[in-house]
Amino acid sequence: MKIGNSTGIILATLMISVLMLCRPAMALTVGPNANSIDITNADVGKSFAVNWASEVGNCQRTPELSATSVWEILGISATQITLNISLTNTSPESIWHLLKTAITSFGVGVSPNASAAFVVNGSGDIFDTVGHGSGPHQNFPGGVHNIDACFSSANGCGGGSLWSGLQPGLTDVLTVALSGNFSAGAITLDLFPMKFKTKHGAYTLFGTVSALPLPASLPLLGAALIGLGALRRRKAAASAG
Repeated sequence: MKIGNSTGIILATLMISVLMLCRPAMALTVGPNANSIDITNADVGKSFAVNWASEVGNCQRTPELSATSVWEILGISATQITLNISLTNTSPESIWHLLKTAITSFGVGVSPNASAAFVVNGSGDIFDTVGHGSGPHQNFPGGVHNIDACFSSANGCGGGSLWSGLQPGLTDVLTVALSGNFSAGAITLDLFPMKFKTKHGAYTLFGTVSALPLPASLPLLGAALIGLGALRRRKAAASAG
């Protein structure tokens, strides 16, 4: 059977993609306590999850606090890391006014040290303020040190009022750039503190990190399948004519 050049290229791409599916992209390296993650410039396009969960107090009128997030690595250079962060407040909603709870700020430690800024049009609807931990130790509320970047609804790492924070069931998306000397290649993001405000007070939780591996060949496989389908349609149309 004679195979045209276009058909051969598409079939070869498809075969390579299928073989690559058996070798998924290496997952990101999560620290032993699941509170940090190591990334390099080979990890662009990968994502990881950071989740927070705690039941505060032992009274039924005290809310559970929880949140989930996905951090996508958009780019890494010798001087900058670009991240897209999608954050959802998953704390249970309640008809009790006293159980109102909101996320007012969250942060991340970076090694080597870095500073943070939103990319153009990258600020969130809620988290529209970017900064770093206060003082020489880069403090975050709750006694957390070495926080290079924090994102809040107002007032730096302390965050704004309960009513200005991210409410239960809502999601905010922001795109940020971390600037620093990353020429050595190895970068660690860690701690991931988050400040919740409730009618009972404020609480700081730490994130639990997990990698979200994705086979690197999926886009390639999709393109090959689309191309093969289009080629078959053209051949069918030619035969019909």
